[in-house]
Amino acid sequence: MQEDYEENYGGKLTTFCMNQKTWKLLVNAEDTKKQVAGVLAYNAGMIVKDSAVKEYLLANYGITVLVYNKKFVDESGNTKTFIPDYVVTAKTDGLLGNVWYGTTPEERSGNKATGELSIVNTGVSVYTYATNHPVNTHCVVSEIVLPSYEGMDNVAILNVSASE
Repeated sequence: MQEDYEENYGGKLTTFCMNQKTWKLLVNAEDTKKQVAGVLAYNAGMIVKDSAVKEYLLANYGITVLVYNKKFVDESGNTKTFIPDYVVTAKTDGLLGNVWYGTTPEERSGNKATGELSIVNTGVSVYTYATNHPVNTHCVVSEIVLPSYEGMDNVAILNVSASE
């Protein structure tokens, strides 16, 4: 995949991300064991550690492996991993995108005559105002944030087989 990408797009895929099930498939593959441990050690039954495979990939191919197992609950109530089984996402060292901050409703229409507006950090608006009520100070905090994905051509997705 790395060579194919470099030939077609000119960049080098350096970070590969997958879940634990896919990672174990890679670590336990016969070819991986032979490459990392060597044929003699493999034939002697030597166990290959995850860390050895990661070191081998980094030293020989410049690949950093990230194993990501976070889960979410979908709309049907099923728990799933963000990165599905047998899917590897790879990216170059290039920038994937930016974060863009929009104008909040409070910035657009907050009345400074009746309240106080502050913009903090990178675009969080804090609007406070008082009313004729026993709890008379109200605070509205909002932010509009949108990601961009200019570097989408710096990403490749590979579906791998569950069989060895």
